[in-house]
Amino acid sequence: LLGVSCCSRTRMGLHESTRQLGSTPADSSRAEGELNSLRVAEPGASTIDADKSHADDATDDTRYEFFTPADQRDFHQRNARKHLFSHRVMTQALLVCSAMWLSMTAWAVAHYAVQPWLQGTLPAAQPEPAADVELVDVKWPSPWYYPHTLACAGGRIFTADRYGIFEVFPDSGAAAVKVSCPVLQGRIEALGAVCDQDGCQPVALARETTGQVVTNCTQTAPLVGDGRPAEYLAVAQGVVGGIFSDPRLVTTHEGELVQYAWAEQDAAWRAAWSLGPLDDATGHVRGLGGADGVAMVFRSSASGVATGVELVSLEDGQWRGSWRLQGTGASLLSGCAVGPRAALVLVASTQGRRPTLLRTTLL
Repeated sequence: LLGVSCCSRTRMGLHESTRQLGSTPADSSRAEGELNSLRVAEPGASTIDADKSHADDATDDTRYEFFTPADQRDFHQRNARKHLFSHRVMTQALLVCSAMWLSMTAWAVAHYAVQPWLQGTLPAAQPEPAADVELVDVKWPSPWYYPHTLACAGGRIFTADRYGIFEVFPDSGAAAVKVSCPVLQGRIEALGAVCDQDGCQPVALARETTGQVVTNCTQTAPLVGDGRPAEYLAVAQGVVGGIFSDPRLVTTHEGELVQYAWAEQDAAWRAAWSLGPLDDATGHVRGLGGADGVAMVFRSSASGVATGVELVSLEDGQWRGSWRLQGTGASLLSGCAVGPRAALVLVASTQGRRPTLLRTTLL
């Protein structure tokens, strides 16, 4: 309606402008003819009369008096310019109103006809599957022990607070045992685990006075990136024919997943390539795990409550699936990958001070 009204008013303005100027586009051509057939009075005359054959025309100059032929020519030229300018303005306004009307018509058709049809024909989005969650019985080393990170590898489970690493034994009744790590000098920020033919051991991301380092409790190597601090760490490793493959070190940097490679010449872990940004729309990253060829990202809501797990391929960085964590109702602290479809989740306890360990299966 707005477009129709605008176009109608523009048309009325165009006709009104043409009427006030006393001519139509045909009259403009006639005015050009008048300039060519202009009869000028004898020199010395006080006035100049226009051609009487156009007495009925609105641009007839018999009602005016001109002192010189130049004045008469200026009169006709100004009149023609006014008409052309007004005609152009009104034409442009009419085109704008027509474009508005067409765009609103297209929007109405798309919104009220095409969109409902598509919604009725396209398949509905599949809901995110829920992961089964069960409580794991763990005996912590002390009532005051509060781990903030978790790692799994080869059937062994390690946890850590800021100052030490412990191995826990779920559902066995055995108390957690502290892992000897004499080379660890800084604050523990994240934890992973790696296995070889001699067994499995934790890999800690620690902050020392010289920067961030990675240690497996026997040797320490610097983590060399682009200057941004690493937030979470995971070691992805597969097993082929009973032999462990070379580990892949993966970290997060301000929501970006980065893979590191061992640089023999520097004896350091160097950033090799980015696996792409992690979408914040699905929740905040609270932990990182690694399995054969995939990184497992643990997410929480803005308030910290555990919400889901998603898999990202380490081969091409593509998303491989996600699962909801239902029924936890607690803040997510960390997580680790037990396998490509299974994980352990460390959450803050809703009863008491010590955290709770949960086992989840991604079906």
